[in-house]
Amino acid sequence: MTDWIGKVINEYEAATKKFGKFNSTHEGYAVIKEELDELWDEIKTNSPSKTLAEEAVQVTAMGLRFLNDCCGSIEQPIPTNVETKCEHCGAETVLRPSTLHDPKCPDFPHR
Repeated sequence: MTDWIGKVINEYEAATKKFGKFNSTHEGYAVIKEELDELWDEIKTNSPSKTLAEEAVQVTAMGLRFLNDCCGSIEQPIPTNVETKCEHCGAETVLRPSTLHDPKCPDFPHR
């Protein structure tokens, strides 16, 4: 199973580090539109590819940047890793915040 939320967080963090915050809602919109246009170009090829997924991750990350930079900040920073326990089997693990269970758990994925 792909950790899409983890990929979005990585993209969000990399873009924020490289470019800083959006200066305005107009800038945020322009960046989202550019990424969405790139995704649309990939969709029109009508063939699944790594680039299609990368563009979808970028669109999502830029949406998160827009929310954070233009609609009010997130009260707590987005954690990259969290020490926790598998909610199902109780195994101790270090997980991304998007992961609710340990993939090594014998009952993975939990339903």
